[in-house]
Amino acid sequence: MQTNAKAGQSGGAAKLSAGKLVVLQALAALLAPALEGRVSQDDIATHIGRKRASVGNTLAKLKKDGLIHVERSQSWGVPSRYVIPEVTYNLLAQYGGGKATASDTLPDCFRTSDLNNAGRLWMSVPKGQELALSDILPFALCGRQTTINHLRALSKLAVPAVTLRPNPNKARAFLYTFHRLTAEQLLEIQADLSQRLPQWRPRTEAESRADHEQRKAELAAKVGPAAYLHKVREILELTTPDRETRAKGIPLLDGVTTDCWIYGGALSEGGYGNVDGVRTPGVKAHRITYWRFVGPIPRGHELHHVCRRPACVNPHHMVALTKQQHERATRLDRYGDKCRSIHEQYRPHSDEWVHKLADATRAVYLATGTNPSDCMPDEIFVELKTYTTNH
Repeated sequence: MQTNAKAGQSGGAAKLSAGKLVVLQALAALLAPALEGRVSQDDIATHIGRKRASVGNTLAKLKKDGLIHVERSQSWGVPSRYVIPEVTYNLLAQYGGGKATASDTLPDCFRTSDLNNAGRLWMSVPKGQELALSDILPFALCGRQTTINHLRALSKLAVPAVTLRPNPNKARAFLYTFHRLTAEQLLEIQADLSQRLPQWRPRTEAESRADHEQRKAELAAKVGPAAYLHKVREILELTTPDRETRAKGIPLLDGVTTDCWIYGGALSEGGYGNVDGVRTPGVKAHRITYWRFVGPIPRGHELHHVCRRPACVNPHHMVALTKQQHERATRLDRYGDKCRSIHEQYRPHSDEWVHKLADATRAVYLATGTNPSDCMPDEIFVELKTYTTNH
């Protein structure tokens, strides 16, 4: 079995460079066990200790080579969806990357451009055994000479991660022993590197995540719903309160008695309100009003209309659900709305059955604990109540 990243695969299979292999291993670990799902480039960069721009370039190359499939998200704040085909996973397994786990994050002291691959070599090789270079190469991400350079770098750390001695059975060769490092020793190495090489100071995982959150906040201010909060007054001026909401028997959250606010502007194909001047995909009228009166939508959540009317922009009629909860609630709503038509032949209609659907749907909303009236600031609630009273 060939595991060297620079060696070709039999049968004309694709080659994986060290950079592609590391990113692909991290992607497989973060998507395990399904090998498909949504993950941000920042999460991959934090996992492997590299810069986001480098990860983005590598992912583009992997996509061009057909090793991964990427579905770009059309909604702000939602990561792209990645799929690792079976043939790519088999190729990754040949390189020893099929058993990667999300917990195999790189220690902070190795998060430098010079020690990144050396640190991964130290993580993968068995500890406490004397190994020849030929025994170490199957674990390496790079070629023979580069691996030797990594071993030298590991042996010159403040606390040596590798010790070597001449091989008595072979001239000009060495035997290498990898050592386990405690948390205190890893911190000592990190402090020494920061002092000796300030320009290559290791960036900790916490620092990478802090940069990630800061970049998200800056992006939200530019293209997210927060950038269009000034459009709320324009949105409200185009709405028409529907006083018949309660009479239709639509289940709402406890304590919510306000009516639907039907958006009178242009609507998308799905029936959601399009706002003039907002060109960011996925930022519709109802999302902007939710940001204004409730707050940011939690990551990984989607807004669901409790009133089952996409054109409604009343923040009281929206609740943030996970994708699975949203799909379940939408399915229940669809059956309840259309049971007299296309679903009548499959599901017998009765008032009792409709009430059971309403109770089941309502339970999904209440289980999330995200009732907007519970988390709305007092001053915002007063403004919202004023608008409701005046209309």
